[in-house]
Amino acid sequence: MCADIHRLGRLLAQHGHHPGAHPSTGLQFAVIDATLAAPRLMDVAEAVGLDIVCIGGILNDAEELVETSGTPVGRVAVLWPCLGHPGEAPVERPRIALESVPHTDRYRAQTPGEMEADLTRTGAGTQSGGWLALLSCYFASGESVEEREAPLRRTLDRQGPTRWRQSAAPRSLGPEEHREGIEVATRPGWSEWPPGHGRRIPLPVSGARYTAA
Repeated sequence: MCADIHRLGRLLAQHGHHPGAHPSTGLQFAVIDATLAAPRLMDVAEAVGLDIVCIGGILNDAEELVETSGTPVGRVAVLWPCLGHPGEAPVERPRIALESVPHTDRYRAQTPGEMEADLTRTGAGTQSGGWLALLSCYFASGESVEEREAPLRRTLDRQGPTRWRQSAAPRSLGPEEHREGIEVATRPGWSEWPPGHGRRIPLPVSGARYTAA
């Protein structure tokens, strides 16, 4: 499942608009949309007798995935739902205490004792019996998630909203084009300029003010 603003960019371009300067907001909306769609897919899969494991992050070989799938700029894979017929019936894992989840009016940081209680509670659901060991092998300094940061960052730089906006926006004019525009704008009658700039702009009669935009 992908965070997708590529389709939005095509729709805007089809109607003569360019994307706004909102890369962070665009990415947030796209990730939220993909995340909200995932539970509906899981419900449908279970309703027809399938099971699903939703891998919450495409980190391994993120760059290769873009190449293999032909993913366009503005589209980033964020969830990987694995569908199939269940081959086992695992026991439900214990979760952290309900009291650790909600916050009322203001964020409430857990006490050290509460965090330790949650570790003990969730550790029973791991093969090693230790939830902290599992967390640290992923998220501690120098471990696997840190190693995946650079490839993911390159993928986001290549595919993300900032690159999408740059690729969709009009290109900047060079000095020669600026001079040409001024010359054309001072000619009598109407002219179209700049040539090859995506769309041709009608300019007014001689004496009108020229703005390179």
